[in-house]
Amino acid sequence: MSCGFDFRLLSFDFLSMLYFFYGPENFLLKDKINQIIKVYQAKYSSGLNLKSFDGEGEKDIFDDFKNFIQTVSIFDEKRLVIVRNILSLDDQEIKKFTDFLANGDLVNTKERFVILTEEQVVEEKKISSTKQDLFKFLISNCQSQKFNRLTSKKLNQWINTKIKEKNGNISEEAVKELIYRVGSDLFRLNNEIEKLIHYRLNQKIELDDVQLLVEAPVISTVFQFVDALADKNQPKAMKLLWEQFYQKKERPELILGALIYQFRNLLSCKELVENRENRFSIQKKLGIPYFVANKIVFQAQKFTLDQLKNIYHRLAQLDYLVKMGQADLAMDLELMIVQN
Repeated sequence: MSCGFDFRLLSFDFLSMLYFFYGPENFLLKDKINQIIKVYQAKYSSGLNLKSFDGEGEKDIFDDFKNFIQTVSIFDEKRLVIVRNILSLDDQEIKKFTDFLANGDLVNTKERFVILTEEQVVEEKKISSTKQDLFKFLISNCQSQKFNRLTSKKLNQWINTKIKEKNGNISEEAVKELIYRVGSDLFRLNNEIEKLIHYRLNQKIELDDVQLLVEAPVISTVFQFVDALADKNQPKAMKLLWEQFYQKKERPELILGALIYQFRNLLSCKELVENRENRFSIQKKLGIPYFVANKIVFQAQKFTLDQLKNIYHRLAQLDYLVKMGQADLAMDLELMIVQN
């Protein structure tokens, strides 16, 4: 059951009461939760009927969740309960949640709002049957919304929207340069937007401002890395990785985010080229500067479509495993270089 409701308009008086937010784009998911909390607190100020649990950091939360839900409030307020990372709980806790939610009491009530989230990529074939049962129940019975990683076009739109929300203004060239320098890391983009707005105050953010204030520690290396990978120049690819991880000590998530962004663009570009799109069309559809589009078209020609699909899916899987604490990013990228 899809949910596209704008929670900034939420009055907590008329909506169904059970929601499930999930997907790999953590920034958007957390931003949505923060919007809901802000609206709730504006309406109900005591703070006694808002509670949050986290399945990733806490083990046995069901009993506390159930007690809080079922306790009658002494205030004339509706209750809001948030359970983050619900599928990170063990199977015993998951079963309790599934049985409790399946009773239907929460679906029909208008006195309690329950929001369940899962921030990791959910691959049904790789989770237990108990977790599969809960996931399927939530998708079928909740107002649900999936937060996917943004395409290049949507990333451009997101930046413009975010800047307008902060009463700022930015040129299209500056947006493209910001994406070129930062990639698709929304947490870092949000921080850079704050910095740019404070720097320009009430003036329009221009290309020069982005070039002055926003560092591009990873993107330039990513282009070189892709070239080395395409040319099967393993020593150069290894050297570039070593410099980023051990010499410059870049944050691993920035390196991986930049690689995912680059190979997503390469894959999209390859598909557009095979559909006989010209470079101006590719630039427009990917939402990147023209000189970057030229470089990406050139790099995409060095790979087959299947190669790009395999690399992109491998990076996406690696992103999931790293967030689960089940992978060593530097070692796995080195392995990818050797096996390519």
